[in-house]
Amino acid sequence: MQRKWFMQGRLKFLCFFFVLSLLMYGIASISFAEVDNEHPYGNIYGMIIVNATKGYFVGYAGWGNTTLYSFNPSNGTVYGPVSGLEHINIPGMEMGGGVDKYGRVWIPDATNHRIVILNATDDSIITTIDTELNPQKVVFVTLENNTQKAVIATVASDWTSGAISIVDVDTFQATNNLLSSQSDITVCAYGKYFYQIGRYYLDWVRKVDISDPDNPIWECSTMDENEDVSSSNPHALVFVNATKAYLLRYGTNTAWIVNPSASSCDEFKIGTLDLSAYDDGDGSPEMTDGIVVGDKVFILLQRLDRNNNWEPLDAYVAVFNATTDQEIDTEKGENGLKGIKLPVKNPGSIQYVDGKIYVQAQGRLENSWAGTPAEYTGGIVEIDPETYNVTLILDDGNETATTISSGNETTTISSGNNENNKKKHNPGCTINPDAPFDLWMFVWLTPGLFIIRRKFKKNAE
Repeated sequence: MQRKWFMQGRLKFLCFFFVLSLLMYGIASISFAEVDNEHPYGNIYGMIIVNATKGYFVGYAGWGNTTLYSFNPSNGTVYGPVSGLEHINIPGMEMGGGVDKYGRVWIPDATNHRIVILNATDDSIITTIDTELNPQKVVFVTLENNTQKAVIATVASDWTSGAISIVDVDTFQATNNLLSSQSDITVCAYGKYFYQIGRYYLDWVRKVDISDPDNPIWECSTMDENEDVSSSNPHALVFVNATKAYLLRYGTNTAWIVNPSASSCDEFKIGTLDLSAYDDGDGSPEMTDGIVVGDKVFILLQRLDRNNNWEPLDAYVAVFNATTDQEIDTEKGENGLKGIKLPVKNPGSIQYVDGKIYVQAQGRLENSWAGTPAEYTGGIVEIDPETYNVTLILDDGNETATTISSGNETTTISSGNNENNKKKHNPGCTINPDAPFDLWMFVWLTPGLFIIRRKFKKNAE
């Protein structure tokens, strides 16, 4: 009996000492951590531009922990997180949502295997659509009678398989699990056709008529016979018209010029674009997305150093004449490169809206496996397609001030050296980090209940 009570006494002492140590060394930093004042959204992980004054971006706080924010592309003002789309898995980079014919925004929610449809005027949720598998990317096929259908690339939670979902934009009726495949897929669309693309180590493109989605018209390889790469890793089809498109092959130095209307795979590839000048030394400039504006094609080049844990180097947009397929010297490059050097790194998506090109870049995500910390070198930039001038409109907090608007109050967060300009911002959190608060701890120690309270005061400005 004495030994039992002696052991209980030691247990009480050790537990009390443990709790006291946690309190002394800041347990509040775990439960009530302030957001990083210099990077209030984390990395900027994805983007949808609705019009010149309304857009959305995805803030990445960690794996599976992303939040959708509403912002104004004309001045970079961020209105705050979108209610109902906080701290979930929203696919970013070249994946992501889209805008339908009614101006509604379709957001993939890969946490709850659904599409969330937003009213772009007030950011309210109109409805949600179950896709069974986790949605990754949304594109739209519009027919001659103005009937529109959404085509969605989806993936299983364990990444063992992928499929396509098709949703009627007017009725929201969904057909899921079409064209089953392996998981690393994306999708593009032009006219009444959509193109399912098998990426890393899949290396194929399927053409599908929206009226007969169970039966692809053809499936063509994206590998050259004598190509010295293990995977061409196709990422996107960028359409000039029904008979010409550019197939961006992420794992190589060459994009293919292709005929989407080809009747057979022998007629599919019709030429190449040489992008080897942008190779950063690892065999590929990582071409990932593109857009056609008038008679020009703008190709997004991530330029990640695969030999150094995928370190983001200077990113570029290469510009080609879409008629002659000759590269245009924008006079915005360095070291003899003709393209547009970007002020952000690791770009993922590019859009053309209302006369401007918008590019989103994520910088470098934290990778605990590789031991590399997050780098906040991303943001959203605007490019003039005629002058090629580049303007940084939204920074991830590392270089310039970021404006936050909430209701009638606007706050500026500066990551410069002027400490007086730094203000605290806590997006999506109900606890005010400037306010004092109480931390109560309930600790069960035999034979009684101990209640410990510590009061935290507001930090001095």
